Amino acid sequence: MKRQLLRVHTWLGIALGIFWALQGLSGATLVFNRDLQDAALARPGGARLVPLDKLIARSSAAAGAKVTKLESFGPNPMLLLAYYQGAQGEQTLVIDGRNGAVLDRRDPGGMLPAGGAAWGWLLRLHESLLLGDSGLLIVGTSGSFLFASLLIGLWNAGWFAKWRAAARMTRLPAERARLMGWHRLVGIVAVPALLVMVSAGIYLAFAPQLRAVLASTAGYRPAYKAKSQDRPPAIRLSAEQAYTVARTRFPGSTLVRIALPSAKSPVYFFRLLQPDDSRRWAGTSTLAIDPANGAIVDAYDSRSGPLANRLTDAIYSVHTGDVGGVVGRLLVMLAGLALPTLAVTGAITWFRKRRVRAGRAIA
Repeated sequence: MKRQLLRVHTWLGIALGIFWALQGLSGATLVFNRDLQDAALARPGGARLVPLDKLIARSSAAAGAKVTKLESFGPNPMLLLAYYQGAQGEQTLVIDGRNGAVLDRRDPGGMLPAGGAAWGWLLRLHESLLLGDSGLLIVGTSGSFLFASLLIGLWNAGWFAKWRAAARMTRLPAERARLMGWHRLVGIVAVPALLVMVSAGIYLAFAPQLRAVLASTAGYRPAYKAKSQDRPPAIRLSAEQAYTVARTRFPGSTLVRIALPSAKSPVYFFRLLQPDDSRRWAGTSTLAIDPANGAIVDAYDSRSGPLANRLTDAIYSVHTGDVGGVVGRLLVMLAGLALPTLAVTGAITWFRKRRVRAGRAIA
């Protein structure tokens, strides 16, 4: 049984190790990407958004097209993405929310990394291989194999009982033995964190399917989806007035996203970060507001929603390490870097072992 499981562990690593290494490297690189973007783009000034109507008007004028959505993309709520339809599909401007000044122009769907959009490109590569829903299924399936391989490897290494033996192996004279020692030692230290990260990543990859199951079995509340209509709705409420309604419903909250009313979704749709939210910046409280009369059509409070929602809302923060603050993100980054280390040491050990066996067979 043990021999067969080790073969499964070895062949999974040989077949998928490069892919897992790239996933680990890209994930580790992304851990602090929003902080780096904030540092590169932030400008000195106050800490208040100008009225949303002015932001939308100024960004629409700069884009030469109607802005349909504003969205925060990091812990600095003064930096916003303004979405609009350009000649090459959906495009974005990075704007300063305090004055509407354009700080960058980005193509969120570009197939090649360019400028500030490189971070978004790397995120889409990490999440879905730039392949949309099909890529999510590939990443989720690969993550399931990785989870199984990590469990087998940790079990074979003796869980935590044999870390001293693995450390001694790293000092042996034979290079192959040293590599195996490092492989086991890194695995014993990093795999517990990797198991948590990978299981969270598997959920995120299969979230649309799993949420449907949770809705029917665990009381999960699906996200609100407005019914489309033939023509754009009558708008008597400005974006800023709708935001006032949202802040009255959720006092102290900050803007994560506002989607403007359209025929496809005839409501103001807000996503908000509340003061005691478990998320660092991308809060999950939502509000749908009728643009004709300001009535609240739907509201979801992340603090008091169903337990299934609150647990699944926290999974993203677990995967990124945000749940543990700076220390948590550092641990996630180091765990991500452990994947290429495990892949390289495991592959080299395996190839050298086969070369030795081949030499013995010839002799």
